[in-house]
Amino acid sequence: MLAGAPPSGLDPDIAVPGSGIGSGLASADDAFPAPRGTPLSWCYRALVGGLALSDTACAVAGFLLADLILAGATSPARELLRVGLIVPVTWIASFKAFGLYNVRQLSALEEFRRLIGATCVATSLVTIVRAWSNAPPYRKSLLLTWLLALSFDLVARRLWRWKLRRLRHSGHLAARTLIVGTNAEARRLAEALRQPDLGFHVVGYVTTDRDGPSADRLPVVGDIDHLSHLVHELGVGCIFVASTAASPADMARIGSVGREAEIEIRVSANLADILISRLTLQSFGDVLALSVKPVRMSPGQRAVKRAFDICLASAALIVALPFMLLIAVAVKVSSRGPVLYRQERVTRGGRPFVLFKFRTMAGAGDQLPDGTVIDLTVPYFKLENDPRVTRVGRWLRKFSLDELPQLWQVIRGDLSLVGPRPLPKIQVDSHQHLMRPRHQVRAGVTGWWQVHGRSHLDAHQALRMDLFYIENWSLSLDLFILLKTVGAVLFRRGAC
Repeated sequence: MLAGAPPSGLDPDIAVPGSGIGSGLASADDAFPAPRGTPLSWCYRALVGGLALSDTACAVAGFLLADLILAGATSPARELLRVGLIVPVTWIASFKAFGLYNVRQLSALEEFRRLIGATCVATSLVTIVRAWSNAPPYRKSLLLTWLLALSFDLVARRLWRWKLRRLRHSGHLAARTLIVGTNAEARRLAEALRQPDLGFHVVGYVTTDRDGPSADRLPVVGDIDHLSHLVHELGVGCIFVASTAASPADMARIGSVGREAEIEIRVSANLADILISRLTLQSFGDVLALSVKPVRMSPGQRAVKRAFDICLASAALIVALPFMLLIAVAVKVSSRGPVLYRQERVTRGGRPFVLFKFRTMAGAGDQLPDGTVIDLTVPYFKLENDPRVTRVGRWLRKFSLDELPQLWQVIRGDLSLVGPRPLPKIQVDSHQHLMRPRHQVRAGVTGWWQVHGRSHLDAHQALRMDLFYIENWSLSLDLFILLKTVGAVLFRRGAC
């Protein structure tokens, strides 16, 4: 059956015996129009094929460019033939081993983390094989090749993700989905899956013995005893289970239906925001449990993060120094006042320090020119369209260039490149209990919530994202946030 095609042999006005399917089904398809197109499996296979081709092209380009830079174009045709024979098999096998072609389950962050490892392994294997051919320059090109191939692949994968979102949004890659359960958790699932970019076309609910009536606009299309029939008649490609609504017997029945119909089954975990890399499945007799690895930075991990901060901040500061001098001159001549703005903020362990930024306002204080009083104790407070911002300051804020002096503070140790954004001391003092968890790590120049809306998030959302970063820290997460920060700055998402 075509994914998204109308259920074969099902008249919306005729109830399926014992299933509860009736006229309510028509309202479901009215609310969520059924997508049309080729079968999902074909679409995803074509997508994976395109990914494999682009991954190989990025790898070949990385090797050839590294050879050209280090050894010169001695015999480009011969090198192209040699690389073209070795790279495709090694690259695709390595990427498949790292699960990089499971595009239906792979988040952008998890894909980034796996790309680093897979590219490192594949580059090392190809370099070793090529070294056997007695070509000395190839031994020197390992790091450069890895950097080039990874950079090319990151750009290519970003374009593929953009294409994937468009296909899902248009309905071509939307899997018809049943939600097992009608309780509060099931309704939260339905609300979450309504985002078109996720690629789910929710058909309706399936009741269990643990459920009460549904108060949602989606219909109840049947009960779990008729799940197999519902899957066949409705052309379902995914079953999403609300874990609190299903008993062990229900899960056994759902698993059996999924195996017979060869469709995907997903179960909500009822966990806070946790990265996949922290989760492992463990069995204890007949019980299957999710194990969550604790994340507390060891002394060794703190040393690695600190070394990473110092090296990257030093390099960035050297590059940015000429621009900082120009900015300082522009700030000084455009308005009266000091070049740098100083404010007491709080970092790791609740330690206060003085944060430096290029001055962007003509005035300061807790009162606007029209007499409006600002409450500076509100957590994450930032005033949009502040009339005190100068013309130069507005331009600096737009591209976050006012933050450049903080690179020196990273080297000093007041800040990290990535971490919860340091808040003014007055805000922290007014909300000690709320803010204390944020100070388990060093404050950062950028952070998780800065790349997910920046100033467009409310205080609750921002705090939740700060805690997500603390609970899920890794060096790959820091790299991911830094790359996302570049995009957020260039496209000016959320700046004010």
